[in-house]
Amino acid sequence: MTTHGISLNVEPDLSHYRGIVACGLRDYGVTSLADLGLPVTMLDADAALRQAFESEFGPVQSAPPPDLGLRTERDLSP
Repeated sequence: MTTHGISLNVEPDLSHYRGIVACGLRDYGVTSLADLGLPVTMLDADAALRQAFESEFGPVQSAPPPDLGLRTERDLSP
């Protein structure tokens, strides 16, 4: 863990990162799970991150996720 949190790029537009030097590491770029050939949804990433976190730190309390106005695969189904 870092003192400023964690960043997990699932499938962003990476062009927005061109002017950013992530974590001050100039010799390394920014990538995403999609660009690494891992086509996962935000729900998949959330479940995997929670499982990994809980295996290290123990169970966490469940809370409803915030409504961020994001569309899900279910919203896009006919």
